[in-house]
Amino acid sequence: MDIRGFMAFINYNDLWKKHRRGFSARLNAQSAAEFRPLQEKQCGLLLQRLLDFRTSTKSSNELLREVYRTASSIFLDSVYGYELKSADDPFFVDIMVMNDHIAKAAMPSPTSSRMARAQEPRCG
Repeated sequence: MDIRGFMAFINYNDLWKKHRRGFSARLNAQSAAEFRPLQEKQCGLLLQRLLDFRTSTKSSNELLREVYRTASSIFLDSVYGYELKSADDPFFVDIMVMNDHIAKAAMPSPTSSRMARAQEPRCG
């Protein structure tokens, strides 16, 4: 997955400024009220899907995936005007893969913990 153009990972440059202008135009205090119906719709859809969980055996990972799906749907529709088609939508799948990679990259490893302790100032 190529995330070089993803705002969180790009340097401050013209592309970053373009993204920032787009986000600011769509996600400011004045326009927040416009997203209320979208949020209510997506929360209603989430509740319907959660009710479906009662009649089937689902894992906690599947429950978490539904919450991610709702948040992703609200974000993509609010910022880009794109409506997720399903849980298998390629954009949602990419978001989940990216989240997984970021979470794994952010997890401290035993090696990084030892290195951090070795660099801590010692008293005495």
